[in-house]
Amino acid sequence: MLERLMNCMLKTRDQINDISLYPSEPSSSLELMKREFTKYVNDVIKQVEASNLSHIIRKTDQLNSFFTDGSNINLELEYLIADFEYSGFPDSVEEIETFIQIISNAKSRYAKVIAIISFYQNIPLLNELIGDEQSIILVGKNGVGKSTLVNDLKRDKLHNLFCIPAQKYLYMTGSSSTRLSNIDQVQDLFVSQNLKVQGVFSYVGAEGDTYELFSKIIDFIVREHQSSKSDGEGTQISKLDEVNQIYSKIFDDIVFKTDSFSGQLNPRKEVSYHINSLSDGEKSALFYIICAVLAKEKTIFVIDEPETHMNMAICNKLWDLILETRKDCKFIFISHNSDFITSRLESRIMWCQKYKNIGEFELTSLDTNGIGIDNKLLIELVGSRKPILFCEGETNSLDYQLFNILYSDRYLIKPIKGHRDVIEAVKAVKKLGTVGSSVVGLIDRDFYSQDILDNYKEIGVYHLPVNEVEMLLMKEPIVEKVLSEAVKGATFEDVKNEVRKSISNKKERQAGAYVKYVIEGEFFRVSNLTNRLDISDAHTTISSNLQKMEQIFDERVSEIENLIDNDDYDKLISICNLKGEIVNGVMSKFENEYAKRALLKIKNSPDLQDYLRDLIALP
Repeated sequence: MLERLMNCMLKTRDQINDISLYPSEPSSSLELMKREFTKYVNDVIKQVEASNLSHIIRKTDQLNSFFTDGSNINLELEYLIADFEYSGFPDSVEEIETFIQIISNAKSRYAKVIAIISFYQNIPLLNELIGDEQSIILVGKNGVGKSTLVNDLKRDKLHNLFCIPAQKYLYMTGSSSTRLSNIDQVQDLFVSQNLKVQGVFSYVGAEGDTYELFSKIIDFIVREHQSSKSDGEGTQISKLDEVNQIYSKIFDDIVFKTDSFSGQLNPRKEVSYHINSLSDGEKSALFYIICAVLAKEKTIFVIDEPETHMNMAICNKLWDLILETRKDCKFIFISHNSDFITSRLESRIMWCQKYKNIGEFELTSLDTNGIGIDNKLLIELVGSRKPILFCEGETNSLDYQLFNILYSDRYLIKPIKGHRDVIEAVKAVKKLGTVGSSVVGLIDRDFYSQDILDNYKEIGVYHLPVNEVEMLLMKEPIVEKVLSEAVKGATFEDVKNEVRKSISNKKERQAGAYVKYVIEGEFFRVSNLTNRLDISDAHTTISSNLQKMEQIFDERVSEIENLIDNDDYDKLISICNLKGEIVNGVMSKFENEYAKRALLKIKNSPDLQDYLRDLIALP
């Protein structure tokens, strides 16, 4: 079909260019019009080629039910091709006005081509968003255009797209001046909703805002319920019955009843009370359920922040029930909540990297299979506007607390247990291409050789200038800052003397820890063992290495002694691995809760923060 269309456009262009005028008409004027017409046609052809119309045609059949009733691209193109094919052109004309009219009539057909392309240009986008899955979750950083994407779809002929915004002011007002008299009017009101709520709200509810919607649909189900029970002599199932059936599975102590005297819908536990007295979570659940019950067949629901006001247990159960109830519908959730996203086991996760308009967007289906990280972490990665910094520890650990002070303005800090976990997490995220382009790791120096640390830096894993993070708090400017307000009147020299003494007393223990690392990390490192000769070679290598144990131990003890003798405090604490024995033990002689007070000083001192950032030297 596309080839036929292109041939028709080219044929029409050539036929018009072959028309001649009577001799008295200046040929330059004729040639100018022909050249302008040819340029116009060529521009249209370029737009057709750029539109990927053949792809649009293939996908449209799968998505026709989501378009305005009667839309059919194949039928429209057939009509247009027939219009081109049955339009004849004379060999010559006697009046310039006639020639202008011929060009004008032809241009109207080309304009229809552009109109059809424009009408269906959102097919590639819809194909990404509406697949075999019942639901997808749209994730991405704030400001990349997710809401604009949805609102553009609303403007582009989708007759059954129902947007539920994150801002939901669910407050029941008095009866609206414009009541909804039938379910068609309810459904028309649904599809007129924008994803982003604009303007200032008042408790009276202006026309078109979510107060008005909440009040109108509750008023409707009250009247529909009372009518169905009256007309059906109490046997007909009403929309309110359907709402209660779902709602009771979430809040089993609440049932909604209508007040025949006031015409209101009231929740009831032991006694009835006003609907506005429900909690925000209870009202949100009620609103979602009513919308699901009243929406028309094959509605595409777009729900921004579907977890708002609800704990995750209730939220998960609610959406499980709604999706089970409306299997005919599609659901597009927009969320940043990793707990909600990972709970939707059968949903496809779509990462919106950029959306500017229907023809310019970047959507990627996220899948962590074979990558080595879980979906929860992946969601946080793609939803963060900052680069990710993986560090050792947990949220209550010194690592996280310190790095949160130093880097929270530049990075999203993610503590992830030990150093090997950090290294593997960075490697895994790097496999995700664009997603992993802004992630770094930060680990203790431990006993790693410089070659190994340099290799880690190549993949984006940086190291502290000390073996243990606690030793950063023992740097002179930080100790001085804490001591300046301590009540015991100690000096930094006093601290140095006690630190040297403690390290000296435990130098053999520290040397032993170093030898243990060398044995586990270096001595038993062998190549693949594929035969008996390999085994023999490995045995020889390991035996030779083990004979060096005492030498390595003695060298480490000697290094510690030399640093103490030479008063090289910075180097001494950089290789120290006594952790809390220094920060909590030695320093308790000078200040109670030293680590806590040091963190507080760093938090309140931009100079100390700059000092530590320079030491750590992250990119």
